This record gives sequence, structure tokens and C-alpha cells, in this order.
Amino acid sequence: MKELIWNFFTKTGSITTYLLYKEMDNDGVREKDERNYKTSTHQRGGTTLHQL
Repeated sequence: MKELIWNFFTKTGSITTYLLYKEMDNDGVREKDERNYKTSTHQRGGTTLHQL
């Protein structure tokens, strides 16, 4: 799908199409980062950072 959008952008020069392409590209990075974060071993202490 990204390739189709990129090809459309290169033929039309549409800024909107380019922004859509970049958004799709960023979503892939975010999903990968979220998966890596969820599977990493973070210590989860029960301490509160801010108490009122």
C-alpha cells in the first residue's frame, strides 16, 4: 500500500499524498516501538512519582 501511495506522489507531486505516505511510515515505526516496549523487561515498581 505504501508503494502505491509513493508512486501516486511521484506522479502527481501532491503534498497531501506525501503526508499520507509519511504518516503510514511513522505508524509502522510506532507499532514496532510499542511491541518492543511491551516485550522488554521493565521493572514496574509500585512507587508514585508525585503525591498530592
